[in-house]
Amino acid sequence: MAVNKNFVVKNGIEVANDLIFASSDQNKVGIGSTQPNALLEVGGDFKALGNSTVVGFATIQDTLKVGSGGTVLIADVQSGRLGFNTATPQHNVHISNVGSGLTSLFVDGGNVVFTGDFSGYNAVFSGDVNLSSGDLVVGGAATITSDLTVSSNLIVTGDISYDEATGRNINISGISTLGTV
Repeated sequence: MAVNKNFVVKNGIEVANDLIFASSDQNKVGIGSTQPNALLEVGGDFKALGNSTVVGFATIQDTLKVGSGGTVLIADVQSGRLGFNTATPQHNVHISNVGSGLTSLFVDGGNVVFTGDFSGYNAVFSGDVNLSSGDLVVGGAATITSDLTVSSNLIVTGDISYDEATGRNINISGISTLGTV
């Protein structure tokens, strides 16, 4: 049955028990709640089909999951962990590579500051690397295309290839070949 006129409720409405509640006195609507604490409160799960826009702040009090099961991005408030391409982050910020040959983290411009140790595998630095504290540990190859400044010890296991070396108290042990070109 269709009603061909406006439907007006002046004071409030309640549909079923805790299904829909609206109060003109409170100026609030509750879905699954008869005591809404916001302009619109949904008590229980909800699903938005189509695009959704939030203007202002969105507060997530438990876990934010993006992608199927949080496989693209997960922010777990309880553990304080943020995961990219992993549903179970094991570190404060956990970036998991999704395919061979792909870069896991790319920082375009600006500075990246590490206050602890940096460990990587086949690391490429196209800017200056300045270590004032902590260790730089790279498994595989490290390519630094600018300056490397180390304010404490530099320990290298494996070979070093370089164009120029200037230093004080350079100690070389093992088999060494020194010459001029």
